Amino acid sequence: MKIKSLQHKIYDTLLTDIKNGDTDLADVLLIKMGYNLDKINALGEKIDKSQLFLIKARINQQKQAQLLEKASQQIHRLLYHGQDRPLAYIKELLGRNGIPCFNSNLEKLDLEEIKEMIKDINYLELLERLEKENEEEQ
Repeated sequence: MKIKSLQHKIYDTLLTDIKNGDTDLADVLLIKMGYNLDKINALGEKIDKSQLFLIKARINQQKQAQLLEKASQQIHRLLYHGQDRPLAYIKELLGRNGIPCFNSNLEKLDLEEIKEMIKDINYLELLERLEKENEEEQ
């Protein structure tokens, strides 16, 4: 057996062991090569935490985008149905965010304009309030 082939076989075996959760051989080899396992493990944990943070941030970003879409659609639907109480709440909400609004302008807003107007508010609170007021009106 050639040396390259033997090295490749050892490398494959080592990777298979690591994938299966057995790092004993890898640890021994790293120590013999002069590496500090504590530093390697600390770096690995730091990278894991960083990756986990990024994953959670991405999930939260996707949830916020879904809530924004749902809130925008709800507002859009209410604007075109002209229900008084939710409409009054929407006007109040937009006014609090420094956006002047008039009856004639609200019906002309498209979904993207609504999203832009409500992007800085609590979507869950908004949806709950709109649903509650919509139920009360019916």
